[in-house]
Amino acid sequence: IESYITEVLTRWKNDEGVSFNKIGIGVPGIIVDSKVERCVNLGIKDYDLKQKIENIFPGVDVKIKNDAKCAALAEKKLGSLKDYSDCIFLCLGTGIIIQMEFRNYKNKETKHESKRTG
Repeated sequence: IESYITEVLTRWKNDEGVSFNKIGIGVPGIIVDSKVERCVNLGIKDYDLKQKIENIFPGVDVKIKNDAKCAALAEKKLGSLKDYSDCIFLCLGTGIIIQMEFRNYKNKETKHESKRTG
């Protein structure tokens, strides 16, 4: 995974002349202390993606969060939820964020499961 991220960011930096000092990564799984505890969709368990990316891009601040939480926070800051203090955010396919208390960013998440049909 880090090789793909590195390739994309390096190409963007070199080809477009873009500089960055922060990287945010949304992962469809369980994140504990900035580590990917479990990501069923990608078959990852106990993976320190943050540290790997920080080693590749020294001095760059890397944040790892659950992708549904990233989407909910983006909606709150920039999108349709910006005028609400409390809400329910549904991110179908990767998780459900319940009771977004945006005043102090306390997020409660249901468990993450992957189910195949057909």
